[in-house]
Amino acid sequence: MLADKIREFRVNMGLTQQQLGEMVTERVNKSVSKQSIAGYEQGRRDVSTDVLMALADVFNTSTEVLLGREDGAAYRKPGLCEKQMVIDEKEEVQMLATWVRAQRMLSPEDRKKLFNIIRVSFPELFLDTEDDSDKD
Repeated sequence: MLADKIREFRVNMGLTQQQLGEMVTERVNKSVSKQSIAGYEQGRRDVSTDVLMALADVFNTSTEVLLGREDGAAYRKPGLCEKQMVIDEKEEVQMLATWVRAQRMLSPEDRKKLFNIIRVSFPELFLDTEDDSDKD
């Protein structure tokens, strides 16, 4: 279960095993190599508690989701939800315009990675919704 979840999250974020290893290494006091990530994904290597917590941070999820104890559908890290920004409409439009300009400078591969990160981080934005006209 954990092995499958690590691979699923990594692939959905568009990360290589090397990139994920580097991101985890930044969060723990030891080197996590591409080979270690491959071992975790294949279930051949045990994941230590500190690496498990680092993986949850990288994937913006909980250790419970990675361990299969929660489905993660409604999970949000408390720190991210509690910090709400008060933005007026003009600031919001400016921020969106800046983001659109910035993403145009990315390669198609990097745009896909960014989209996957957003999709994994905010799955509720990508849920199928019924057509409002059907409610009448």
